[in-house]
Amino acid sequence: MVLHPFRNSTIFAILVVFLCLLTGQVHAQSVTGAVSFTYRCQVANVFQPGGNAGWSAMTEAALFIPPKTRCWIRLSVQQPLPQAQLADYYIFQRSPLIDIVLFDAQGGEIVKASHDGSSRNAIEIGRRLMLPLTRLNDGPLYVRIDSSNPTFQERVVNKGFSSLAPGVKAQQGILITTIFAAIVLLTSAMFTAAFGVALRDLGFGIFSLYTFALAVTLVAWDQVSLPLIGINYGWIWQLSNPISISMLCWLAIRFGKFHLHSLWISRALIVVMAFNLMLFFWALLSLVGVPLMPMPFERFEFENWQDVVMDVLILLGGWRGYRRGEQDCLMLVLSLTPSLVSDVVNRFWDPLMAPLLHDTLGLVLPEWLNSTIHFNGSLSWMSLPLVFCFVLARRSMLLHMTLLDERKRLEDRVLHRTHELHVANKELELLATTDSLTGLGNRRSMLDWIRHEIERSARSHKPLALCMIDVDHFKKINDTHGHLSGDRAIIAIARTCNETIRKIDMAARFGGEEFVILMPETDLNEARFATERLRAAIEALSIFSESHQPFSMTISIGVAFFDNHCADDTMTKLLNRADKALYQAKVAGRNQVVFHDGDAIVTPAEEFVVF
Repeated sequence: MVLHPFRNSTIFAILVVFLCLLTGQVHAQSVTGAVSFTYRCQVANVFQPGGNAGWSAMTEAALFIPPKTRCWIRLSVQQPLPQAQLADYYIFQRSPLIDIVLFDAQGGEIVKASHDGSSRNAIEIGRRLMLPLTRLNDGPLYVRIDSSNPTFQERVVNKGFSSLAPGVKAQQGILITTIFAAIVLLTSAMFTAAFGVALRDLGFGIFSLYTFALAVTLVAWDQVSLPLIGINYGWIWQLSNPISISMLCWLAIRFGKFHLHSLWISRALIVVMAFNLMLFFWALLSLVGVPLMPMPFERFEFENWQDVVMDVLILLGGWRGYRRGEQDCLMLVLSLTPSLVSDVVNRFWDPLMAPLLHDTLGLVLPEWLNSTIHFNGSLSWMSLPLVFCFVLARRSMLLHMTLLDERKRLEDRVLHRTHELHVANKELELLATTDSLTGLGNRRSMLDWIRHEIERSARSHKPLALCMIDVDHFKKINDTHGHLSGDRAIIAIARTCNETIRKIDMAARFGGEEFVILMPETDLNEARFATERLRAAIEALSIFSESHQPFSMTISIGVAFFDNHCADDTMTKLLNRADKALYQAKVAGRNQVVFHDGDAIVTPAEEFVVF
């Protein structure tokens, strides 16, 4: 589907206006004419002779304090305040690197106290100071403001009148939400740091540092009271804020992959990141005492506009990336939307549109809607770390699934290789125990068989016969018909042995033209019949040489029996007895079977017949 650009821009504009209308802010109450506000700077003590002169009227809602400067604010009344207004408080809101001390008309310091529900003293909660108007009937109140910032201007904001309960509740709500946001951010930092260490991923480490810096920034900005810190720690905000912004730009470029689809946005964010790193080192050097010139711009205005520009850049890059298939970019868009809405409200709705709509149309949002919509701005930054946690957790899950798939592939590969090795081992074992020419067992396998059958015969006391076979005049066959014909003769003997012997018998090629047949559970008569049948079968063979000339051959067989009643009988003795019987068959004229039964040599009877 192709989206029309004009239609898209129209929808976006309507959405922005709608969000602005929903997030309109109730302005601070206008200053009552009976109370005047004047200020004076570069004065050490207004209570000294000549110090309480030269005051200027405060015409703006905020008083900007130059670096390392002391200023005074004086609150006075032209006529006594009515009893209804004596129950009210006047609220000042200070920036982090500001220290405030209160004095009465006689120069006595007014003790600042936390709210206990009934106190009529000045109340300090976080970065807000509430001055009781009941003291104004006794004379003016003086607010001494000391800026410890060596680089940037600090400010005190005139927040207007408020009764005790709503004012305290509003500031306590800000502190509670700030603490909640800081706890969530610190938890997110620990969570992602653990992932980063486990996975050795730089992105996780940078993100954990970003969330930690953001949590510290929020706590330092709202001046959350820490039990172990009795000094102003607002300087932490001056260092952590540019660090968190730089890390946010880096994370957006990395996770949004802006360098692949939004190069100009990537470069713009790099410029923002570089400038904030410069601010960080500038502030750090100034705080440690290096004499540097103050920054030539108003920091709060700069940071407000920087937030708007940075949010717009990341949202544009995230939207472009999402349209090109980068799923994480959609999460970037969703995470920064609350922050952008808050910035738009602060920069456009509050100073421009809200007064215009109020003056022309009389539009004022209901109080319950304002109290619901206007939450602590700290919460608007919680969405980004939470979304990043989700993105990193999803990436970790995908990585885990990839590792599982890779592990399964490796296991399958190992199983396949193991099977191949098993088959190869079987083939090697077969090659090691099989004669390559005939396919029969070789000498090694036959010796193992003999050893095994001897042990079985000794346990079961069943007979065991061993036949040793030698081809008669085999050298003559090689000399007459060639070695290939000799190989054919050997192969024919092996094939005849396999076809003639029983299934329980085992045949092996023991040497060049020597064969051995092991016959378990075979006595003299059975051995006689089997060996004579084999001898006759081989004698009847007709084999052709390479030149197609027929030739025949005969074999001599010596048979010995294992004595399972004698503990001293061994495989060596059994082989020797079979060899002696074979030698006797050779001496007796070949082509015959000779048996060695104990110490006697037994030849077959003349009338022996093969069935």
